[in-house]
Amino acid sequence: MTLATLLLYNVAGHAQNMAFISDKYTIECAGADRNDGYLLRVTVEGKNVAEAQKKVARSAVHGVLFNGFTGTAAGCITQQAMVADSTVAVRNKDYFEKMFTTWNLSRYATVVVAQAAPPVRLKKGYRITTLVSVDKDQLRRQLEQDGIIKGLSSNF
Repeated sequence: MTLATLLLYNVAGHAQNMAFISDKYTIECAGADRNDGYLLRVTVEGKNVAEAQKKVARSAVHGVLFNGFTGTAAGCITQQAMVADSTVAVRNKDYFEKMFTTWNLSRYATVVVAQAAPPVRLKKGYRITTLVSVDKDQLRRQLEQDGIIKGLSSNF
């Protein structure tokens, strides 16, 4: 493995902060989603509030794909990363770069509450927290159709 490849992995072995997304963010489960998706509390940073708001959907989708999240709120279950095999991100780097730079990710992630908390002023920008619903089924279907991950029924 090259040094560049090693830098793509966090301690848990999942792809994180790959070149196609440098957003500083956190995601956590915020409760049960009425549409059988994930209801997430997403916190992102940006130079200003508007820039941070543009990063919300991208960060939510990235987190679901590569990091997963813990189920600490009522109605939440800990979820592993959808792309559980960390080498998938490396093998499909072009696909994911295109996904995070040119796709309209709002078909997978919808802002439910634009500001779940007031923006926090930082030394070099702002931190905002929003509630986002991620359509996990549609996201998984797209990745399966594109041959990025195997279908859930492929193991039978």
